[in-house]
Amino acid sequence: MKGYELTSTLGNMFENTIAMARIIASGLLDKHPKLKLVCPHLGGTLPYICGRMDHQLHVLKRGPQNLQRKPSEYLCSIYMDIVSPLPEAMRFALDFSSADRLLFSSDHPWVQPKEILDPLRSLQLPPADEAKILAGNARQLFKV
Repeated sequence: MKGYELTSTLGNMFENTIAMARIIASGLLDKHPKLKLVCPHLGGTLPYICGRMDHQLHVLKRGPQNLQRKPSEYLCSIYMDIVSPLPEAMRFALDFSSADRLLFSSDHPWVQPKEILDPLRSLQLPPADEAKILAGNARQLFKV
């Protein structure tokens, strides 16, 4: 990745994906059902490939067999920030986990807030959903 400057493009996404997949597979969320997690960058690539993880565990019986739910069900309970300049990726995360699990984050100073706000606003979400994503979910999660 070094020769092509792909660390920020791919490296961070796959690190998030691997870390969250390991947390799910470890059974940690069964041991601590009240634990609240926030995964950056729309969950990395895990929302796109968690169906494969479900299939591997529940159909092919590969991986940990001690989980109480499908990996995708755990993932839907995890908060994700919406750091992405691509509105289609935001839409997928919204459809996957709901407006109740998304948090605004500018990733500042690396990403300017406008680079996140413009794609979000281009989705023309209902005002209540946008308000949840921009502040309401964080207030509830962090009790502020």
